[in-house]
Amino acid sequence: MKKTLFISLSMMSALVVMAVCTAVDPLTRAQARGMASATGADPRQSGCRGCHERFYSHWSGSPHGLAVQAYSREFAVKALTAQAGDIALGAYRYQADIGDEGGVVHEKGRWPWENTEYRITHVLGGRNVYYFFTPKEGGRLKALPLAYDVTRKAWISTASSGIRHARMDAGPWKDSRLIFDTSCYSCHVSPLSTNYDFKADTYRTEIPEPGIKCEACHGPPEEHDRIMRGLPPGVGVKDTRIIGTGAFTADQLSSTCAPCHAGAVPITSSLLPGEPFFDHYDLAALEDRDFSPDGKVLDGSHIYTSWLLNPCARAGKLHCLKCHTPGGGYRFRDASAANDACMPCHEKTVRDPLAHTHHAPASRGSRCTACHMPTIARGMGKRTDHSILPPSPASSMAYDSPDACILCHTDRDHAWADRWVRKWFKRDYQGPLLKRAGLIDAARRKDWSRGDDMIAYLQSMDRDEVYAASIVRLIRQCPDPWRERALRTALKDRSPLVRSSAAEALGAVLSPLVVGELMEAASDPSRLVRIKAAAALLRHGKMVIPDDKARSLGRATGEYLASMMVRQDQWTSHVNMGNYFLDQGDARNALMAYTAASRLDPLAVPPYVSASIAHANMHDLAKAEAELDKALRIDPKNAPALFNMGLLKNDQGKSQEAATYLKEALKNDPAMAAAAYNLAVVLSKESMKEAIFWARKAYEMQPDAKYGYTLAYFLKQDGDWNEGIEVLRRLIRVYPLSTDAYLLLGEIYEKRGRNKDAESVYQQGLSVGDMPDQDKARIEKRMEKLRPGA
Repeated sequence: MKKTLFISLSMMSALVVMAVCTAVDPLTRAQARGMASATGADPRQSGCRGCHERFYSHWSGSPHGLAVQAYSREFAVKALTAQAGDIALGAYRYQADIGDEGGVVHEKGRWPWENTEYRITHVLGGRNVYYFFTPKEGGRLKALPLAYDVTRKAWISTASSGIRHARMDAGPWKDSRLIFDTSCYSCHVSPLSTNYDFKADTYRTEIPEPGIKCEACHGPPEEHDRIMRGLPPGVGVKDTRIIGTGAFTADQLSSTCAPCHAGAVPITSSLLPGEPFFDHYDLAALEDRDFSPDGKVLDGSHIYTSWLLNPCARAGKLHCLKCHTPGGGYRFRDASAANDACMPCHEKTVRDPLAHTHHAPASRGSRCTACHMPTIARGMGKRTDHSILPPSPASSMAYDSPDACILCHTDRDHAWADRWVRKWFKRDYQGPLLKRAGLIDAARRKDWSRGDDMIAYLQSMDRDEVYAASIVRLIRQCPDPWRERALRTALKDRSPLVRSSAAEALGAVLSPLVVGELMEAASDPSRLVRIKAAAALLRHGKMVIPDDKARSLGRATGEYLASMMVRQDQWTSHVNMGNYFLDQGDARNALMAYTAASRLDPLAVPPYVSASIAHANMHDLAKAEAELDKALRIDPKNAPALFNMGLLKNDQGKSQEAATYLKEALKNDPAMAAAAYNLAVVLSKESMKEAIFWARKAYEMQPDAKYGYTLAYFLKQDGDWNEGIEVLRRLIRVYPLSTDAYLLLGEIYEKRGRNKDAESVYQQGLSVGDMPDQDKARIEKRMEKLRPGA
């Protein structure tokens, strides 16, 4: 028997609850809440300190222990200096006062009644910059407009600090990224519950003891604390009910650190130490422009992605605690001792560095980290490369990426470094890196002529999982038929990162074979793969599902829906849920989700744009236009809003206004092929030459079947049959299932009196094995008209 899977709203609610309940251990969490309320203390830390005073003293002054701390006069005297003068932001000026009365930031407007004081209650950071927080409405802790540059010992605007998630305009109180409870807490106080109430949009965040605590590495301590305190003196117990890391593999140790040191997207509410990373997070890779094509980090916090490129980590010989303490500090106070971390695997090199480094043994150039883990300054931050890969001046020369050699030899260039590397090392170790970086670069540029090389790389046994996942994610944009073969290959990869990327990309590939393989992926051992497979299958709409697959797909769908709402306090979660509803044809519930997103962040543009699409689907163009007006008032240059307004104006019969909006969309996003295509369609009523110009632009940006066919059709209408024939021939080679291309090409041949060529084209279409029966019938009907006497 087979079943049709259709998720109703009531089923969806049940699935969400099911998935959330399996993501967190309800027993230990309930015990934690009970103990906290009963004792009035923080059992996570006060309990630990009572028996582990020595560890507690090390932790309390460590980078993790001080990741967030309460502001105090003692802190100010030790870490800060007085602000020299006001800092202007928009219409306001700001001055920090760290005097005896406690920390205060003064906000001064143009008029005395606009002046406000904000009390500093908490401090975050300290490696490069200190950020300051004050209580605001709804239980929020919000970042103040002033920060402190630790290196220069100077007050600066938070916006100028260079930390990505701290960038803001002159309206510092309106950016949700600057709310501690929304953006900061999960990494700077861990673990912590914000007790967010979605209906009231309020937090009840409790920070009994700031910092990243013992529980981050050892799991919930309540049962351990209860058992150990109840034991008579001198009596031991076999099961101490705490997670010990001593038996962890290197991968488990590093995965425990990864969530806060990665471009990670959570798919569950928590990761317990030792659990697989990809059961709880997705991860950015080289499809992100934060990386150069050769894998070097240019911006953002992407240590774990770099770490996965690390050959020592892949071999299971290296983990974070080899170089760092559990408190986040660096183990080696003496720089010369840092090389010992590479023992015993590289003992020969460590004992005789000159033979390997060609630098004096006591020099900086003979430190392993100088060449394999260079630290690069970006703005006020510093990023250390954790890939442990050797210097590659050849790739730095090709992609203008950072290179360890010229960080020291600042008076030299990449070409000079490359000559020395090739002179010293006869084996061309840079070659494989250049080859795979070239694949990333080609895919980013949409140069699909290297498709065979990309497939070969995905199939190779020595492929790197980060590069493989990146290629998979980038070829989602590829219109060529080989894409499906590449993605199906990647769906069987040994890495969950690669498999999940392939499952997500296959959502755009409509074929029975792909649907079957995605159903298999819905029962994958990795939660991330299951979620991506379920999401991809939902894009395919209703389908018949075998009984043996229905249960696993139902579970995976529940995990997918739950993953979207892990962070109910982020507007992006509600937009994602709204998009899910819209894909399912449920515009009303989609609108509810988009409205919730706008309530959380009224300045976010995507919810308004999405809401306009939902209104349009319900045939209410007036409300759709009102939503787009809101979006364009916030950001007049937002390309998606301009594009959708152009479509709406065309639907209203206002073609000139439609063309104006579409041109503005292209002005602000020159790579928006859909805007060029729709502009061509709009202009075709008045100027075929202009329509051909924009149709050609669209096809050049995105050479898919629809854009190619439209260009050929307009060329035919304008009488340029020769170019139309060339476009259609190319289209048929790339898209052998494009029935309309065969029919249009045949029509052009018929009009030119080349009936034999037309018949040959129709025969070619009929010979395609996967051509649907209804499309074959269309071609056969055209062929009948060519027969004598028809």
